[in-house]
Amino acid sequence: MVKSFLKGEMPRENWYDGLFVVKLLMACYMSAETKKKLKFPPPELEDFTPRVQQATYDPRSALEGL
Repeated sequence: MVKSFLKGEMPRENWYDGLFVVKLLMACYMSAETKKKLKFPPPELEDFTPRVQQATYDPRSALEGL
């Protein structure tokens, strides 16, 4: 994508590709927070706000249980 922009060309990726990537990343956040495997896309994805975005995430929580 970056090479296309640098050349002044339209990239192969489109808006729908970008939307898919965002949904995939949000599902990853949801999976990490619930500590469960999820089927994609999870039905609650549209209303999900990750704790990182809510500014309630404590990075030390990732070490719990180690």
